[in-house]
Amino acid sequence: MSRIAVIGAGPMGLACAYQFVRQGHAVTVFEADDRLGGMSASFDFDGVLLERYYHFINLPDTHLFDLLRELGLEDTLRWVPTKMGFFRRGKDGKARLHPYGNPLALLRFSDIPLFTRLRYGLHVLACKHLKDLSPLDAVSAKDWITRWEGPAGYDLFWRFLFEKKFFELADPLSAAWIASRVRRVAKSRKSLMEERLGYLEGGSQSLLDVLAGRIREMGGDVRLSCPARRLVHAGGRLTGVEWSEGVEAFDAAVSTVPLPLLDGLLPDSPPAYGEKLRQCRNVGCACALFRLGRPLTDNFWVNVDVDGWDAPGVIEYSNLRPMDRSYVYVPFYMPQDHPKWAADTATLLAKGREILAGINPAAAATEEAARLFRYTYAQPVCPPRFQAQLPPYATGIDGLYAADTAHAFPEDRSINESVRIGRELADLVG
Repeated sequence: MSRIAVIGAGPMGLACAYQFVRQGHAVTVFEADDRLGGMSASFDFDGVLLERYYHFINLPDTHLFDLLRELGLEDTLRWVPTKMGFFRRGKDGKARLHPYGNPLALLRFSDIPLFTRLRYGLHVLACKHLKDLSPLDAVSAKDWITRWEGPAGYDLFWRFLFEKKFFELADPLSAAWIASRVRRVAKSRKSLMEERLGYLEGGSQSLLDVLAGRIREMGGDVRLSCPARRLVHAGGRLTGVEWSEGVEAFDAAVSTVPLPLLDGLLPDSPPAYGEKLRQCRNVGCACALFRLGRPLTDNFWVNVDVDGWDAPGVIEYSNLRPMDRSYVYVPFYMPQDHPKWAADTATLLAKGREILAGINPAAAATEEAARLFRYTYAQPVCPPRFQAQLPPYATGIDGLYAADTAHAFPEDRSINESVRIGRELADLVG
């Protein structure tokens, strides 16, 4: 039996720690926050437990399904037919909400030329059947989309999504990354006309609580409000973790915090590993959440392409998980050095209200409460040849391994991918 530290109590860290205790190891999880979850953490919104940042489950999420079965949680998984919309200005200059996300809606989307719509639809269909995404890693997303859909397709369907999420980092991005996102959603359909997304009764918190409970029941220790300060090593081997009460000895450690934070925990990393670590970029997310007295739309997801509105879309979570009020997320993604990242809470909530009022003024007027949450390292930036840029799980220090959601590549970050990575890390060490 080895003494193993896991840094971070998000889905990846907890999945890793759970695997370790099942293997018979003594595990301690260090979490800086006062709650489980990382970006999947929940909060009490006036008596309703909600995630700070929106999450949903797709039909291809097999790693998550396996874990739910192991924990006896498979009966808490719910599937819902969901809709998608597209809010944009038409040729007449008026902004409208269009049905979107199925072939019939695409054919009726008359604001965009028919040939461009057809090319877009064929491209999405082709993505569903992609097997190996590795050849696309060397190609820029813009070039790949333009080859399939033409310049008009890129400009009308994609440019605003990239630019409102990554700003000056929007080009180039790896085509493999966006292809995997399209493929995952395309495969989450019951039929050509019906998208199906899932959620857990009790939200992601139900999974996190059971995982942490099992870890503790099997002898592990999950410490909240307990940040690791430094990963200690000597002679090329991990020896311990420094935290508020000193240095605690461990035989091995796994870090699951964002890679930019690992650089601070391991300032004296091996040069080759440290160089790769510092190449990894993320954009932050300031996510506004509004509770409304009536629905904004009947869509779960609405893409938003309106000049001056910085959010790429709005997510009406209550159209996935049935609730007695409407809960709408408005995410503002941007690099941490962008001037707008420094905007205060009131300014960002006001921008969110502007978007809601533009989509449905009557619904926006029923606002009952609002919150804003910030996650500094929310979305990895994946340029072409990102797979070669990623640091390996092994840090070059014996007994020390690390990963974050960037290691989901070419898939995008999700609880499903975090579960997969967490288990791979545990198997690698154990």
